[in-house]
Amino acid sequence: MFKDATELISFDFANLKVDNVTHMTQMFRNCSNLININDLHQLNTFNLLSTNSMFASCSKLTDIRGLSYWNVQNVTSMASMFNGANLISINEIANWNVNSVMSFNGMFFKNVNLVDASAINNWNINSSASFQSMFAQVPSHPEFSKFPNGTWNNGTFTPNA
Repeated sequence: MFKDATELISFDFANLKVDNVTHMTQMFRNCSNLININDLHQLNTFNLLSTNSMFASCSKLTDIRGLSYWNVQNVTSMASMFNGANLISINEIANWNVNSVMSFNGMFFKNVNLVDASAINNWNINSSASFQSMFAQVPSHPEFSKFPNGTWNNGTFTPNA
């Protein structure tokens, strides 16, 4: 949707209507100058089904406070959502309802400054099927306290049956 972050400088997110949008795949992908997305807090994301690669390759993105209020209860895939971003904290998305998410593949891949992923420990991932490289090349990963039976290997979570 946006070629680079310079297009976002004068964009009025208050008037962005996404009430009926189901896929925001690659919406901000490659916005290499995008640092924060605080203005996105007001988006109605109830009908959203996919956030694949939404902020992928946003190499300066460190602040995702604008996502804390998003309703992602219907999202089924968050694959590569923050792949290649520069997140320091994911506390803002700790309360997301991810019960419907089937794929977390590469969600935080290459977020090399993310040193504490514990904020999402309480995510209910019981219905999730795929975690390939979710935290690959990231210094930490969550413990998933609501799904304690599993192992991490090279950033991939494998639930134990």
